Amino acid sequence: MTDSAACENPLVSIIIPVYADPDGLRTTLESVINQQYSPFEIIVSLTPASGETREVAEEYSSKYPQCVHIIEVQEQGRAKGRNAGINNAGGEIIAFVDADIRMNPEWLEDAVSDLKTKEAEYLACSVVIPTSTDNVGFVERYDSAISLPVNHYVENYHFAPTAALLLTRDLIDAIGDFDPELTSGEDREFGNRAHNNGYELHVSDHKVYHPPRETLLGQIQKAIRIGVGIEQLRRRYPDQYSYPSLISPLSYAPANPSRLKSRLSSNSYDPVFTEFILFYIFNHVLKLCQQFGRWKYYRSR
Repeated sequence: MTDSAACENPLVSIIIPVYADPDGLRTTLESVINQQYSPFEIIVSLTPASGETREVAEEYSSKYPQCVHIIEVQEQGRAKGRNAGINNAGGEIIAFVDADIRMNPEWLEDAVSDLKTKEAEYLACSVVIPTSTDNVGFVERYDSAISLPVNHYVENYHFAPTAALLLTRDLIDAIGDFDPELTSGEDREFGNRAHNNGYELHVSDHKVYHPPRETLLGQIQKAIRIGVGIEQLRRRYPDQYSYPSLISPLSYAPANPSRLKSRLSSNSYDPVFTEFILFYIFNHVLKLCQQFGRWKYYRSR
């Protein structure tokens, strides 16, 4: 990109909230540093982070002092980390990126171009979860097949995950930032609030890449966290989120198979029948783990 073109571009603040993921943070920082777009700043929001994660952030801040900035967040929580990043950002455009995402060097330039072309205030990017090899385990294959179907979320639930999300400062000024009381589901509440205020969420075809969860424990931990967020949304916004109560049989009943088919099809994944049955059973097990997360939050209140 020429210097004159860069001068015409708005400053983009790339916010990376991170807790304890040194390898993921290094991967993302390396991808972001090599973006062709200019100008941009990187804000690493430690929420709070372990020593090794902090060391990675400080390494890049020392190497790129004009570009990489570190902020401290005393309380753990992704919403708190993102809000702290927003409060320290100087850009007209805010880009949220998870601390394990990698992207091609032209990603930010293309995403900002999409934002301008669509005259949008709010833009989600496609997220791909590739498998590491052709011969992968069941959990990794499931995670890649389920993936993050951004178009499905946008069309059916009016939000997108913050794995790679761009929005303008004007949008934040108009509707506010993320609900800091939410452990999970803060991206959904934010997106729904934007939708209710008349802002359309656009989807870009330009992709970022998210590593698959390879272990059963990782999938269970994610499901429990989602369950906590579901119960928080239900109790904090009862008029908007009408999830079945904890004592309702519907909370524990298997989902309609068509929902899983729709999710797989949105990722262009067509499993054989036996694999679909295994996916369906595993999907239900994770749903039960979500209910455990809901009970966990209920008992902590």
